[in-house]
Amino acid sequence: MLVMSLDEQESDFVAHEPCPACGSRDNLARYTDAHGYCFGCGYYEHGDQPIEVEETSASGLIPIQYSPLNKRGISEDTCRKFNYGTGIHNGQPVQVANYRNEEGEIVAQKVRTRDKSFSVLGEGRGLGLWGKHLWGEGGKKIVITEGEIDALSVSQAQNNRWPVVSAPSGASGAAKRKFK
Repeated sequence: MLVMSLDEQESDFVAHEPCPACGSRDNLARYTDAHGYCFGCGYYEHGDQPIEVEETSASGLIPIQYSPLNKRGISEDTCRKFNYGTGIHNGQPVQVANYRNEEGEIVAQKVRTRDKSFSVLGEGRGLGLWGKHLWGEGGKKIVITEGEIDALSVSQAQNNRWPVVSAPSGASGAAKRKFK
């Protein structure tokens, strides 16, 4: 277990929480220095004590770090909002999209290698729309993209304000499934 102090300049994402200002279900991102930021309304909360963070994943999922996807023009904030990051899998650098169940728990990861091959770690059967957990229920419009990076791009173009999700297995797989 790693304990981060308040003195450290950098902090890493820990979890999503409900926002006390706008009431969103999980737009408030909590970081290792205990500060919080809501990507829905911009609410900011100063951290007052360090929090503990697991260094490795007991579930076999890849621990990820957040950074911008410079070749795609996608910011680190967008990657953090969608829980899309980078990690190491089988000794190779990879990009990782975390998939959540209906309760908001990370249950699977879609792993993308440099040669654009994909694999799924965790509970890969019946994955829902990627990013759905960010937007709650209802709404008038939603954009459904073919891939996670497409979803990041479209969301960022809309200042991460409007619902954008991705089909877990591209357009051909989505055509065969019914999503809630």
